[in-house]
Amino acid sequence: MDVAYVFALSALAGSVVGGLTAGITSWLGLRAQARAGQLAREMSRRDDLYKDFIVAASKVWGEAILSNEPQMQELVALDAMISRMRVVSVPANTRVR
Repeated sequence: MDVAYVFALSALAGSVVGGLTAGITSWLGLRAQARAGQLAREMSRRDDLYKDFIVAASKVWGEAILSNEPQMQELVALDAMISRMRVVSVPANTRVR
């Protein structure tokens, strides 16, 4: 085999390896950014749910102090929020991916 071919093939192989390395690095960086964005959205959604629960529970508690009649509709809504909080608060190691 001619020496020129060896040098040409070496240069092409180096370019391919360099291009693949840059491509894989970019892909991994974008993947990490997407995952961080997803986690931030999940935390924000969870925070909003907890805030809504605290507001609703405070309202129901305040009304319970002033009235002797239970507000079943509001209690059912609180129970639904608790169920949603249980779903979103599942530990990460038990989630299905």
